[in-house]
Amino acid sequence: MDLTVAQVKTLLNYLHADLARVGQDDHKTVDTLSTTDNTVTTIATIAIPDDTVVSIEAKIVGRRTNGADRFSSTLRRLVFREAAGGATVQGPLDVFDRSSDPQYDSQIIVDGNNALIQIEGDTGHDINWRCVHETNPVA
Repeated sequence: MDLTVAQVKTLLNYLHADLARVGQDDHKTVDTLSTTDNTVTTIATIAIPDDTVVSIEAKIVGRRTNGADRFSSTLRRLVFREAAGGATVQGPLDVFDRSSDPQYDSQIIVDGNNALIQIEGDTGHDINWRCVHETNPVA
């Protein structure tokens, strides 16, 4: 297929516009921490702006460093704030997880104006955790 100079310029302009948008809607954040017991610990705090709905997806992995246990979880939750009220969850938490220790857990809850992504290990287990969460907000 032969293209005219004008057609090539048009295609390049579209490509340039698409490349300029890359990352503009990228709302991904990576958080890490280590735990040594079964205390519920917040790995990420997400501020929920007033009059906004936010879809949150978190992918969490954990690896026990003083043993052979591991954990993986994908969580999805809808959170909103209206009329200067606190953050509120809409519906149940969607959870898909796999764990070699039944004590390991993860959740998304609300506290004040924030959504909190939390993890829980086990007593005497040294665990390295990594959470990648993505938010999709609309006001």
